[in-house]
Amino acid sequence: VKGRVLLDQLDGALDLAVTVDVEDPGVQRVADRLSQVQAELNWQYSQLSSEEGVSAPDQDWQARTRSLESEADDLRDRLATASGQAALYAPTATISQVQAALHPHEALVEYAVDGERLVAYVLKHETFHVQRGLPSIDEVAGQSERVMFQIGRGLVGGVESLDTPRGNRLLTAINSELKSAYDALITPLEHLLEGVNTLHLVPQGPMHQLPFAALYSGHEYLCERFTLTAASSSSLFLWQRSRTDLAPASKAVIVGVPDPMAPRIAEEVATIRALLPDPEVLMGPSASVESVSLAARDASLIHFACHGRFDAANPRGSGLKLADRWLTVRELPTLRTNAELVVLSGCETGRAGVSGADELVGLVQSLLAGGIRTVVYSLWIVNDGTTMELMDAFYRSMVEGQNPAAALRTAQCAILKVRKHPAFWAPFVAGGQA
Repeated sequence: VKGRVLLDQLDGALDLAVTVDVEDPGVQRVADRLSQVQAELNWQYSQLSSEEGVSAPDQDWQARTRSLESEADDLRDRLATASGQAALYAPTATISQVQAALHPHEALVEYAVDGERLVAYVLKHETFHVQRGLPSIDEVAGQSERVMFQIGRGLVGGVESLDTPRGNRLLTAINSELKSAYDALITPLEHLLEGVNTLHLVPQGPMHQLPFAALYSGHEYLCERFTLTAASSSSLFLWQRSRTDLAPASKAVIVGVPDPMAPRIAEEVATIRALLPDPEVLMGPSASVESVSLAARDASLIHFACHGRFDAANPRGSGLKLADRWLTVRELPTLRTNAELVVLSGCETGRAGVSGADELVGLVQSLLAGGIRTVVYSLWIVNDGTTMELMDAFYRSMVEGQNPAAALRTAQCAILKVRKHPAFWAPFVAGGQA
């Protein structure tokens, strides 16, 4: 049930670039109108870009954009129905299939709602266990909100406060909340995770915004014990792990769009450029939607160092700020790329709208729907300086041979030794199949 739409998109049951029979005038009119609506949406989102960074939309802009997004959804549904795509569904995974895909020292934990309370399904290579007795989803939502409140306090305090008495108080406060979250979600599973070094997590509802890497046992953070990944469902995990259709590619593409609000992006791009073998760099004015789309076609890795924007009222309008306009959630799945890894180094690039049976709408889901195997993303507004330090450590670890999830863990553990508050080392997550 979870991630149903995304699974159908990945399997090809829902064609993201729906083809139409041009011999049918009625269908052609719908396709033409969809093109017009998409062009107008692109123009709408371009109004949010300015030399100073990101402009705040007014009420008229929001109303018009929501209206256009709604019409685009309707038109795409009509085209999908006309082309016969709507009746197809991707197969879901069985427990034994997921177990067979897991390596001996891995575990997959999928959280779900059973009535009002959470239940955890814990799969290992040879065992399967259902863990009940977890808190209600409302209790976890409250816990997540308290954690994010403390994250905000830490960010406001700034890096300069970390080694002060106030910084110590802020660290104590957030560790208390992270300990409560650990006790609620991890402690009941401790006896099932013996011998595990890699943990694949499938969150539920408000848990998608919880920094699992920072959950605190009282003496260590979760990322100090496990390599962590996040997936939308067990079926999606299996689909991505079983994927063998990626065409070989070796080019890295680095996209950087600096502005006064993020002055160290240029420095971040230069740092990563020095670590990767002969990357293609699209910097400033050259980082247009068209040029990025063209470079992505034969890329194995794409790094976005730019602003990210999440619109809770209109998740499909969320996007990445490129040189000429915003690259939106609606457009990302149509990037023609076989890149195995996309890194979203901007702010809040991992936030998503949650609806129905835990269906997520956001940048990460759009990239995964386009076939990207792994996406590294952020859960909150990131600090420019510590992000650069973390990305430096992340890419150095990958160059040494670690996979993205392991490299992220190495970077996080290195940063937390000098930037102890999780607001500065824990915003990034490895999603998909890392």
